[in-house]
Amino acid sequence: MGRLLINAPHEQLEVVLVPSDAGWCLGFVIERTECDWWPIFIPGSPQWTSGSVSFAHTDEVKPTGLTPAQAIALLRRLGAGSVKIRSLLGSLAEEGRL
Repeated sequence: MGRLLINAPHEQLEVVLVPSDAGWCLGFVIERTECDWWPIFIPGSPQWTSGSVSFAHTDEVKPTGLTPAQAIALLRRLGAGSVKIRSLLGSLAEEGRL
């Protein structure tokens, strides 16, 4: 059985990047399971409480190091101030991990 995170306080949600048709999306890990596919909530912008659920392979889930509060603020600002995410993507690309 996985560890369900959706009912956890926002501070416990892990903010990740997952691939999409348009690039990489911010998401919240909903449940860490023992299998290789995790449910990820992809929030909308600027209203982060609406969105969709994707199932991402663990190889494609990239931790951001952002707190949920930082991710929510970034979504509310429509991506403005995303220097940390852009740096992370640059580093992952240089390492061949994208």
